[in-house]
Amino acid sequence: MLEVTTPSLEALRAYSLGARERARSNYSEAIPLYRRAIELDPDFATAYLALTVAYNNTRQRRLAAEAGTKAYELREHASERERLRILSEYHGAVTGDSIKRIEVSKLQMQLFPRDTSAQSNLAVAYNSIGKFESALEYTRAAVQEVPTSVSRWAVLGNTLIRLGRFAEAEDAYRRAAEKHLDSTSFHHGLFRIAFINGDLALMRKQLEWAAGKGLEEDGLDWQGAAAAARGQWQQAEQYARRIEGSATRAGANEAPAGFIAQAALRSAALGHCGMVPGSVLKSLDIARDVISLTRGALALAHCGKAAEAGAIQTELARQFSQNVAVNEIWLPAISAAVSLKRGDAQSALRYLQAARYEDAGEFWPQYLRGLAFLRLQQAREADVEFRKILDHRGQDPMTPLYPLAKLGAARAASLQQDDSRAQEQCTEFLADWKNADRDLPALAEAKGLLARLTLKKSFIHASAAQ
Repeated sequence: MLEVTTPSLEALRAYSLGARERARSNYSEAIPLYRRAIELDPDFATAYLALTVAYNNTRQRRLAAEAGTKAYELREHASERERLRILSEYHGAVTGDSIKRIEVSKLQMQLFPRDTSAQSNLAVAYNSIGKFESALEYTRAAVQEVPTSVSRWAVLGNTLIRLGRFAEAEDAYRRAAEKHLDSTSFHHGLFRIAFINGDLALMRKQLEWAAGKGLEEDGLDWQGAAAAARGQWQQAEQYARRIEGSATRAGANEAPAGFIAQAALRSAALGHCGMVPGSVLKSLDIARDVISLTRGALALAHCGKAAEAGAIQTELARQFSQNVAVNEIWLPAISAAVSLKRGDAQSALRYLQAARYEDAGEFWPQYLRGLAFLRLQQAREADVEFRKILDHRGQDPMTPLYPLAKLGAARAASLQQDDSRAQEQCTEFLADWKNADRDLPALAEAKGLLARLTLKKSFIHASAAQ
């Protein structure tokens, strides 16, 4: 265990008990113990650090940021090793500056090579900016050093999914289970893999696990994402409404804010914008964190609500001025979406030049760029963007943007007079959405395009026969 600095033996005892619960991934049980340690020693910087991690892992981001800030303010009461860990977590939970977190963690590895927490932090930081190969290197090392750590196996599984290495991710979850380790992240990962493989039985198994653990909102979010990816907006919306109802009953729980905002963004992608503003407001009423603000603003922007999206953008720029993902993924995407709705594709492309870490953007920078190129009749460039999505499904396995990218690729191929490929992509899209709601704009567009391609092909064959 990490050496910690406190003059109070009772505070150290409480901290140690908390650390024992944390090692078992019992973060909710660890929190009161860490808080007790702080009551006994108000200058206990590393107890605040541990509290930051525990709050983050229970998705209480506001409290995590408060604890991380306090740890940072008290860092002079800690050793050099503790200070580096505090700095790393501060940039992870408070500033969101992933680049500085990487720099700090590398220095930590250099000065204290036996402190393997740096490897885990590097993996998380690299994942947050879409550098998944680098993340994999460090997360494999982290698991090897501490094979009993639930969080390290969780990061490994998620990283492998992001890289599209689904069988390896499933094997990682199996190996963790053999060590009697368990985590919500494991079951979310298995649900996503099962969705890709069309394994309904395995999907149900993960939902049963979530229900058994009292994680109703998680299960609803997983099902909503799957339904939206199949073009079943009405079903997805039902899951979203149930999450909203659950959040109202739960009171202080922050986690549903992100679920509701993500559901609103999926609705926007599917072209159902009527309930998006209300959903975004409900999300922000629960918590105004990075997830709810960025996804909520983008949903509004994609639905043509420029003024509402702009107000949230201003808040994001002020509150998260150092956050790399906010400034170099989400703000450019929001501005691009607003420009596209105004018919200004050139401005959208200029904004997206700032999306330096787009691989962590859940396909939105690539998708918006593809739409902009289509509007400009630059079919070859559009196809490149849609292929980035289709070739890297693991970056967000249950997004409606993946099937929609097939429609985008079909449109790009049609513009290039590559009718065979256009027909192929259209057919694949319609197969993905064979049970989709009949009123989706994209479904009507795909059917219309396929009909035109079929008619053109028939006309060519008839002309050739004469």
